[in-house]
Amino acid sequence: MLRLVSGLLVLAALPSLAAARQCGDDVDGRTIPCACGDVLVSSRTLDDDPIVHDACSGVGLLVDVPESRKAILALADHTIAGSAHGAGIRVVHGGADGLTISGPGTIGGFDVGIMAPVGGLARATDVTVAGNRRDGFVVGGTGAVLTGCTAARNGGDGFSLRGRGHHLEGNRALDNHAYGFLVTGHAATVGENRGNEAIGNRRGGFHVNGEGHTVAHAVASGNGGPGIHARFRQGGIVGAVTSGNAGPGLRVVGSDVRVTNAATRDDHRPVELRGRVACEGAACP
Repeated sequence: MLRLVSGLLVLAALPSLAAARQCGDDVDGRTIPCACGDVLVSSRTLDDDPIVHDACSGVGLLVDVPESRKAILALADHTIAGSAHGAGIRVVHGGADGLTISGPGTIGGFDVGIMAPVGGLARATDVTVAGNRRDGFVVGGTGAVLTGCTAARNGGDGFSLRGRGHHLEGNRALDNHAYGFLVTGHAATVGENRGNEAIGNRRGGFHVNGEGHTVAHAVASGNGGPGIHARFRQGGIVGAVTSGNAGPGLRVVGSDVRVTNAATRDDHRPVELRGRVACEGAACP
């Protein structure tokens, strides 16, 4: 069912791709600045582009990069703003190895900030998605890397990822109306050295489902539900820190999951473990 829905999402974008103007640093050998609703077909560093001056009434940019080329969209400290409709950046095809979006820069005020439901996004670094009607980031596929990004005050989840092998490091989810981080699928690395932070999200901080995930150095505080809610098997949670969450600081339901060195303080309940979950450290019940 997920594959069918994802395929329909791509097909829905195709009429817009056919009708829209192309933009990028190399459009048949020419540099064409990007405007709202354009199709990005090559790398582009935003400068005095129309899209940074006008609030978009629908989609900000569609991305359809040929498989033969690599592409980087550099926001260059600009904001792409919307009017509560469409996606700020909608990735259909990201080209060879997938699209890279580099900040600093902000995508805000759309229905969804950055949307790559069937993949095509390789990396996003130092990007802020804020004030979108639904989710901040919606990412599918395999192996996307999100580092140093912020999702704030979005009407749904801050970061919504599904697929395999995604890597999140040094990201922040602040005051989103659903979860800060919703991760579903296989073998995600949710934090490695710096970890990720979820503060003040209404439904909860981290919600991680599936198999083979690692959650390391996650910080969850002041969320309206659990700080960290993990439902997976064959993985681990290392160095989690939770405080002041309205639900359990750490809730783990699964099999062959190891929890080590968690610290909880002033959560509604500290730690809940169900299933085959091994726990080591002072916070363990």
